[in-house]
Amino acid sequence: MRCKRYPETRIFGYAIERLEEYDETGLPRAPRFEVLCPKTGAVLAAFDDANSAKRFAIVHELRRHPSMPENARGVPRARLDRASP
Repeated sequence: MRCKRYPETRIFGYAIERLEEYDETGLPRAPRFEVLCPKTGAVLAAFDDANSAKRFAIVHELRRHPSMPENARGVPRARLDRASP
């Protein structure tokens, strides 16, 4: 099997590459998108579409920062604890 890699984009340092693979007979397979670690270059995840790969990179980066709000409304946990009766 033959494989070609093409850089697609970078988000927060995470490289997203499009992979075009061909089977033994030379027929193309559906493209895949891989998310590469910004520090090591290791593959973190692979997806069938570019938007899913971009979403993964954004969510992965946001989860690394403990200063981000705990819930979906954007209210920090300390304020939620004080708001309860």
